[in-house]
Amino acid sequence: MKNIQRVEEIQKAVQLVRDSIEGKEVTASELRNALVNTCILADSLMKENAKLKATAKKYSIKEKKRTEMYLPFFAK
Repeated sequence: MKNIQRVEEIQKAVQLVRDSIEGKEVTASELRNALVNTCILADSLMKENAKLKATAKKYSIKEKKRTEMYLPFFAK
């Protein structure tokens, strides 16, 4: 499942909760399922975000080392 699909599913669940607060008829099982799915999807999004941050940091460190390595040549 792509991140955009995950976010859309979370938005649907949030809308379901809003509907129940506004007094529209929503069953307890629908709410429970929506909230459980939201937790699962949010967890997967956070894990994906952590992976992306780690990858970005890794490449940032590599680029910094590369820059420091070549800096003396350009300083002359």
